[in-house]
Amino acid sequence: SARTRGALLCYTAQGLLILREFHGSEKKLEKQQELLMRLQENGINTDYFLRNNQESLVSKDKTEQRFTLQHWYEGKECDTKSREDILKSVRTLARLHILMKMEPVEEYRERSLREEYLRHNQELRKIRKFIRNKGASNVFEKNYLASVEQFLERAQYAVKLLDETDYDDLRERAWREGQVCHGEYNQHNILMLKGDHFGTAVTNFGHWSFDIQIADLYRFMRKILETGKLLLFTQKGVDFREKCGKASESYQTERNLGEFCRGMFQGLSSVTVRNSCTEQLRKTLTIWGKRYIYRG
Repeated sequence: SARTRGALLCYTAQGLLILREFHGSEKKLEKQQELLMRLQENGINTDYFLRNNQESLVSKDKTEQRFTLQHWYEGKECDTKSREDILKSVRTLARLHILMKMEPVEEYRERSLREEYLRHNQELRKIRKFIRNKGASNVFEKNYLASVEQFLERAQYAVKLLDETDYDDLRERAWREGQVCHGEYNQHNILMLKGDHFGTAVTNFGHWSFDIQIADLYRFMRKILETGKLLLFTQKGVDFREKCGKASESYQTERNLGEFCRGMFQGLSSVTVRNSCTEQLRKTLTIWGKRYIYRG
């Protein structure tokens, strides 16, 4: 056995397995296993769970701590500096999405982007109001007040774009079709398998939900953007929208996005360029706010 990030790797007669603590809902875990086995049976490598002697996916130790045991793979994470790894990951995602459909369950439906963006924008305004009322007392707070309006303008533009598109119709169609998103499709959860030039494995489906599936593609490209390695896609000077176009093309070698979904993805990608700094600021301020606002 060997330790890895938050888990224990086990080399067994059944192959490589991973033992993890479990803190979630066993009901949702059963739905996740249903999804993983469907993918596995159709040629997608996943970290599906193994049942114990009581046919449960969750086992308890003598202290009542819960654990799960999953199939695992020898491989390396998707390299964000590798154009080949990135495009291979996008093609894998497309194959994943073709199969990821289940009977919709309301409690596992993702909140709408509009609701999420409005909530985030309100957080920015709340912190702005707090600093104004108490008075800016350090360089960070003074710089925040001097620049917050331009960040809010970008954030409000993101909401405006949703209102001007058929986003709500697309979301309802995805719900009716039972489309499922991975929820955390990033470089850490995609393994390039050893000894298999074309093989990949997708792991950590714990954040799955019912949502528009291009959200996975958007989140993946956003994570690549945040690594600062996007110039590897094309020569210097080509904008992010064009780089996302290449990801879209790679996705469509496996699954057709359709005109509207493709346009929606390009639109979200365009917003990402304008809004990524806003999101980073929001996260920083949320941490700051927990220290200063929510202390009472």
